[in-house]
Amino acid sequence: MLSNNIFVDIQSSVNALVEEHLNTTVPFSQQQEAKLNTVHSIVSLGTRFEQFPQLAAFQAEWVTTELIKIELRRTVQKFSRKKTRARKVPNVRSFH
Repeated sequence: MLSNNIFVDIQSSVNALVEEHLNTTVPFSQQQEAKLNTVHSIVSLGTRFEQFPQLAAFQAEWVTTELIKIELRRTVQKFSRKKTRARKVPNVRSFH
């Protein structure tokens, strides 16, 4: 079982990899497979995760996949909100 502090550290590291390697304006299903594989490889090879041996206990990298999906949901929603706000016509008030 992961402590909350370790989980937050792992999640922060995965989020940084998502920002660095993936297109954060499109959902997981539309990501390039090669780039997703890059993130998984970095995590599984331990390049940034030497301090997280707990991840080795999870099979098939499902934890990494779910953390990627969570971060992409957040970033895509944030992008969509910004895009929607940019399209809205400013509220023009009449000053009489």
